[in-house]
Amino acid sequence: MRTKMTIAAALSALLAAPAMAAGASSANKDEMAKLIRGQKALVSFVLWPCAKLEGAGGPAPEAIAAGQKAAHEAVLGGLKAAGVAVVKVLARSDARKDRLTYSSLLLLDCGKKDPEAALKTVPHVLAGIVFMDGRWERAIPVAKTPHEAIAKVGQVPEPYAYKVWGAMERLAAPAEQQRLRSMKELKVETMPSSGASGDFGVVKITPGEGHTLLDAFLLSGAGFRLADPAASSPADPKMAVVTGRVVDAAGDPAGDVEVNVYPTKPGPKVTKKVTMPDGSIATRTEPAGVVRARTKDDGTFEAVVPPGELNVSAYGSAGGGGKGGIAARAGQRTDVGVLKLMKSLH
Repeated sequence: MRTKMTIAAALSALLAAPAMAAGASSANKDEMAKLIRGQKALVSFVLWPCAKLEGAGGPAPEAIAAGQKAAHEAVLGGLKAAGVAVVKVLARSDARKDRLTYSSLLLLDCGKKDPEAALKTVPHVLAGIVFMDGRWERAIPVAKTPHEAIAKVGQVPEPYAYKVWGAMERLAAPAEQQRLRSMKELKVETMPSSGASGDFGVVKITPGEGHTLLDAFLLSGAGFRLADPAASSPADPKMAVVTGRVVDAAGDPAGDVEVNVYPTKPGPKVTKKVTMPDGSIATRTEPAGVVRARTKDDGTFEAVVPPGELNVSAYGSAGGGGKGGIAARAGQRTDVGVLKLMKSLH
């Protein structure tokens, strides 16, 4: 029974990261801009148990505290040896609260290195997200797990921030949830119970208009929710999934809009027949490799494409818009964020 409760607490500790101080969104705007600039990796580190499971009463408090300290020092030492800089510590477990589970959530700068490759020699890595200028670029999957109740090999973080208030936070939960909901930079959605013992609230946090997913993590202090990659990856592991949302100039969802995803360095032009929205057939000449999708009523789209460096553009009656230099990886999901349709000046 003790082991089951400890594992449940480990899962809760991993997901329920402590929040940043209130008012960070407005007081530290310049600092936030620096934090999200360029390539960054938000990575979760977990070790269970961090002290030997011995005796009927378990490890002594001193042994647990020493284990927590040793685990954190091992992570920092591994990062330094790998040439990876710690930009910000978003969360770190407390020996009294989290007991046998060491966990931390760190924002890292790997320079020009591939984050997943740079972290291979660093201990206690669980999973992570790679961002480019604050927007989701790709996930770092679980390669090794301390226990299957915490995570399974191959799982990836979902593309949103996830926060659980456990028994230790039950008194602070209502005020903290209200604080998050009052922040215009965030969209906060109540979710069903995580099923963990002592669950006193679960929320999904996504960025508000004009903000990035990394903003949402930094402002909320929330952690990851891990999921089976089959739920968000292409059926063919050699392909990539590109997603995003299209809005008009007023910021409202733009439904039934054509989205083109194509290589940054296009191949030779090809001529082919395409079906138009009204059902008619037209002939179109375009660079090879263009993949088309149409937005849903809420403005979202999804395209399964060959991996590589891609451009994404959207065209509708409200105008056009796009983004370039998107790095799409095989077997992974890349969210390009919001595309805003603007009328041409010509």
